[in-house]
Amino acid sequence: MELSLQQCLDGLIKVFYSYSGKEGDKYTMSKAELKLLLEEQMGDSIAANINSSSVDKFMHELDRNRDTEVDFKEFVYMVTILTIACHEFFR
Repeated sequence: MELSLQQCLDGLIKVFYSYSGKEGDKYTMSKAELKLLLEEQMGDSIAANINSSSVDKFMHELDRNRDTEVDFKEFVYMVTILTIACHEFFR
């Protein structure tokens, strides 16, 4: 069964909100929540390379407004980066 773009967008929204708000604001992800999302959602090959230093660097790149949280707009930016990286990887 093919996924529609609408189904993919719905999935992104659900994934974001399943990790955001575990600590504090339900509309943002903390560094710990981001780390958990990456570990649980990105597969063994990527999860094995996730450590505090790599999450710190990734968080710094994502957190455009420097509020130490990742909001949905910043999350979508992350998804874009990961999609491009995976697309290039699978070529």
